[in-house]
Order: sequence, then C-alpha cells, then structure tokens
Amino acid sequence: MAGNSDVAAVTAASAVADMEAGRLRAVALSSPARLPRPYAGTPTWREQSWRGRAVDCVVASWRGVSGPPRLAPEQIAFWRTVLSSAVRSGRWRSDRVRHFWTDMYLDGEALRDYLERERVDMHEMLSQLGLIAEETTRDRVSHGDDA
Repeated sequence: MAGNSDVAAVTAASAVADMEAGRLRAVALSSPARLPRPYAGTPTWREQSWRGRAVDCVVASWRGVSGPPRLAPEQIAFWRTVLSSAVRSGRWRSDRVRHFWTDMYLDGEALRDYLERERVDMHEMLSQLGLIAEETTRDRVSHGDDA
C-alpha cells in the first residue's frame, strides 16, 4: 500500500499481508457471513447501516467454467463429474480456506437460477445507487422493445 487511497475494495486474500502489518484496516465485508482471522472482528455489510439505512447487500466473487454451445449430454456429464470432484478434493478445500472462498459449487439449473438472481439483485442495487438508468438496453431487448 502506497498510502495514496483512503478506501479500497479488494478481495479478502489480497489484503491479509497489509492488515497483519497494520497498513490496512478492514471496515466491512461483502460476504454473507463473517470470515475468520484476520477478519473475525470485521462486520459484514448486512450487519452495518449507512445513514441509518440497512445495507442488505452481498457481493460474491464467484468463478465459473463454461463450454461452447451445443455440448453433447455426455460431455456435460463428464465435466460435471470432473468439477464436482475437484471441489471436494483436499487441495481445493485448503485453497478455499486460504483464499477465504465460500463453499458454493453449483451447476445446471441451480447455477442458471443463481446467475439470474445475481443479475436481478445487482441491477436493483446499482439502480438504487443511481449508477445505472432504470431501464437498460438489456431490459429493452429482453422485453422485445426496439432499442
């Protein structure tokens, strides 16, 4: 940290060294629950309020794997098996803990539902903050209106 910023939004893992050295202080977590040391004393956004209003917001840093269109069912089954096995491995579990990742493997319909909820929630949050217009181009296209 060069001392040029008053505030930064960073991943939990990337801030640990500076927190432990006393160069950085975490004031909030965007995770659904508190994290372990060195974040154990840091409240989530949901636990706090801003200007007297609840901050009911969770921002996940999820990662995904996607394939090309029209994969054969056996190809999809193969990759589901490989990926679901990988996230159960000891190596993945230790990396997950070390990087403060949430244990959240999803595929198929559960993943599609999650991504749609994320899109809707993010749109609502950004609209409330005044960062996007009420109706975006994507909304006009999805409703069949001329854009």
